[in-house]
Amino acid sequence: MDSNPDPTLEMLKSLSSHLAAGVNSAELEAKRSKEQLDALLYSKGLVDESLKIFGYSSGSLYRSAAQSTIFPTGSMAIPMCEQFRVSPPGSGRSFYSDQIQSTIQSGVSALIAASAPETQAGLDSLKQMLSTHNEELQSLEERLCSRLGPYSEHLETILRGALASYRDAGNSLRFVNAGTALRELLREFLGEVAPDTEVKKAPWFVPAKDASGGVTRRHRIDYAIFKNLTQEKFPKTFSEQADEIASALLKDIGKLSALTHVTEDVLEKSYTEAAPLFAAVMQRFILLVSAIETAKLLIEQDIAVDIQSHLDDIFTGDFFDELDCLSSHTRPQGASDVEVGELTFDEEWIEFSGTGSVDCDLQWGSDGDVSRGDGAESSASFPFKFSGRAPIGDPSKIEIDRESISVDTSSFYEGDDEEERS
Repeated sequence: MDSNPDPTLEMLKSLSSHLAAGVNSAELEAKRSKEQLDALLYSKGLVDESLKIFGYSSGSLYRSAAQSTIFPTGSMAIPMCEQFRVSPPGSGRSFYSDQIQSTIQSGVSALIAASAPETQAGLDSLKQMLSTHNEELQSLEERLCSRLGPYSEHLETILRGALASYRDAGNSLRFVNAGTALRELLREFLGEVAPDTEVKKAPWFVPAKDASGGVTRRHRIDYAIFKNLTQEKFPKTFSEQADEIASALLKDIGKLSALTHVTEDVLEKSYTEAAPLFAAVMQRFILLVSAIETAKLLIEQDIAVDIQSHLDDIFTGDFFDELDCLSSHTRPQGASDVEVGELTFDEEWIEFSGTGSVDCDLQWGSDGDVSRGDGAESSASFPFKFSGRAPIGDPSKIEIDRESISVDTSSFYEGDDEEERS
């Protein structure tokens, strides 16, 4: 077979098509990178302006407001920033940069709303950054929609409808309708992430005597964030911040409930009176979603360390036919690039699955053959999948079923296939 065939029209067409696909891919990645950069620069700007404010001698004036707003924002956003840095280029990075931006934006907005009126002038720089980025409620609406989208499409429909009612100046019941819809939005969201049947199975659950079925909103929020794990399984700072977010959201929902009663006072409320409450509810909602997703990241990061160690022991201590047949002496050195996939919880176990690579030293011939130059040595990595579980009571006690590990060594034979085809 001629190893240097003349280019044909078909081959050139195929090459052009491949190049076009490459251009499209590069353009998409460039667009993503620009959006990520904009989001991170905006987020850093908000944080840096906040640092300036807290650096002034008057910083203590904002301490109480910051305790339930900007401080939880930092607690939620730091794990997201770490995840952004280790994520490969692509839509995954865009997801985290958007999470970071919406979380910090919501925290800063909430800080402004929660600060005392006499200190508001000192927050003008933050107000300016928020207003130039977008009108606050509109921006919060878009950010919250993007965060709710992965959970269920109908949640976005409820939110859009609530704010459409809020903006309908010709409807005297606009605040009643918007308040009811936002309260229902939280109920539907918690029903999605914390069904009562699952909440009741949590080891920490204690029925509330004054709640229907014994399950309260606070139970559901705690389950949405911490699942079946107790708060002691998480960093103390995170648990405290998540606690404050939950308490603040429930307080805002209580205020929102007052708007659902068709009283003369409610009907006469103005936009300037209602807007801060609606903004506060949405800010807290975003922070709740951030707390849920941050808790998931913390669990994954924590459990991944133990999984890595467990996989190392399995690969160096057990026998794998698919690896052993690659050379006279195949010596697995352990696992690398371990990524934990979706975690699921029940009352006793955390179930998990994931992927990784097993690093191997390959040797053909004996040690003596190698030293004489009659043998050969090499190294290679092969992808694998795995699944396992860990007890709720002690997530560090990893259990991975040896039979669940499947190693893909097809890359080792690709060279042979190429030679056969030529």
